[in-house]
Amino acid sequence: MSKKSESFGKYLRKFSDEPEKLRSRLKHGMAIEHARRALVARVHPSSYSTMIDYLAMKQVASAVGRSDKAFVSILVPSEILLAAGIMPVSAESLSGVLCAMNLEDIAIGKSDQMSLSQTLCTFHRASAGASRWGIFPSPKLVIAASTLCDGNDGTFKIIAQSLRTPFFLIDVPRGRKAEYVPYVEQQLEDMIALVEDTTGRAFSLGRLSEILEVEEETRRLLDEGIESLGEDPVPLELFQVANSVVVLHTLAGSTELLKAVKGLVKRRRLERTSDIKKLLWLHIPPYYETGVSRMFSPERNVRVVSSELCWDWMYPLNPANPIRSLAEKLVFNFMNGTVQERAAETISLSRKLGVDGVIHFSHWGCRQSSGAVGVMKREFTEQHIPFLSIDGDCIDRSSSNEQQLITRIRAFLEILGV
Repeated sequence: MSKKSESFGKYLRKFSDEPEKLRSRLKHGMAIEHARRALVARVHPSSYSTMIDYLAMKQVASAVGRSDKAFVSILVPSEILLAAGIMPVSAESLSGVLCAMNLEDIAIGKSDQMSLSQTLCTFHRASAGASRWGIFPSPKLVIAASTLCDGNDGTFKIIAQSLRTPFFLIDVPRGRKAEYVPYVEQQLEDMIALVEDTTGRAFSLGRLSEILEVEEETRRLLDEGIESLGEDPVPLELFQVANSVVVLHTLAGSTELLKAVKGLVKRRRLERTSDIKKLLWLHIPPYYETGVSRMFSPERNVRVVSSELCWDWMYPLNPANPIRSLAEKLVFNFMNGTVQERAAETISLSRKLGVDGVIHFSHWGCRQSSGAVGVMKREFTEQHIPFLSIDGDCIDRSSSNEQQLITRIRAFLEILGV
C-alpha cells in the first residue's frame, strides 16, 4: 500500500487506547479517500485498476460509515446481501486495511487477549482483534461460509459475539458433488429468512435475479477475454491484485464491477509487452509494501498478471433459478474440491493467461495453502511450468523474512530470464 496509508495509520496510532476517537477519525479519513477515488473513477471509468481501487475503498468506507452492512468471509454469496440493500464487507479485507496502515500489530495483540491461538491465520487474528478493539461499528449481520477455510466458523462467531451481532454459517461440504446442492440451497433459504428478519423487509427474488444477470455478463466477458488479458496484462501493484480478489467475490453482481470489467476487456494495447515476464500468483499477496511488492511494480519487466482467486468464483448462473444457482456456485467452486482439482484448474488458467511461471505464497497459519503446496508444485512441474513456493505472512509484517524472500524470488526470476 502507499506511504499515505502508513502515515494515516501513524496518526491513528496516537488514539489506539481511545477506540471511539480512533473510529471517528478513521471514518472521516476513509470518507475523504472514498470521495477522492470516486472522483478519479468518474474521470477514468474504463480504467480497471482505478475502478477496483474505488470499489475496494467503497467497501472499507462502508465498514465505518454505513449501518446497513454485513461482515462476511470472502466466499459468502454476497449477491443475496446486495439484493437486500446490504453492503457486504469482507472481514479479511479489513485485516488488510489495518495492515496497510501498519496497525495490524495492535489488532493481533487484541486477539491474543481473546485466547486465540497464535498459530491461527493472521487474517482471522487481526479481524477478531479489531472487533474487540471496537474501531469498526457493528454490522447488521456476520456471515461466513466454510468453503476453503475451516477456521471461518470459530473466528466469525467470535467476531459476531464481540460485536453483539447475529451470526450465520453456510456449511458447504467439501467434494463438489451434486448431491450437496440441495443441502446448501436450504441454508441459503435460511440466510434469506435471517436477512428478512434483520431488515424488516420482504426479500425480492426478482432483484436477486437481476443481480445474477449482471454477474453472468461479467463472467462471460472475463471468460471470453481471458487469453487477450494474458497477452496484454494490466499493470497492477500487488495490493491491487489483492483488491481484485476481494471485489470480484463480494461485488460480483455489481453494475460498477461490470463497468470495470468492460473497460478491462476492451482496453487497447498501449505498450509492447513481449519482453515482460508474466506470473500467476497462487493464494493472496501481502497487503503491506515491501521489497517483495516493489519487485513486481508495473514499471518492472516482470508482472503479476492475476491471482487464482480472481477466477474461482466464476460459475455459469441461471437467473431464473437464483438460489439453486448460488448453491451450485458454492459447491462447485474449484477451491472446494481436491488439491488435484485445484492444480488442474490453475494449470489451465496458467495456459490461458500464457504466464511464464507461478508463485505460491504459503500464508503462515493457513493450513489450506501450506498443506497443498507439495502437490501443487509436483503437478506444475510435470507440466513444465516454473513454480516457486515461498512462505510468509499476508498481514503480520513482523513474521516475514523479507530479505530471504527477495533472494529466492530473484533466483527464480533469473531462471525465467529476467
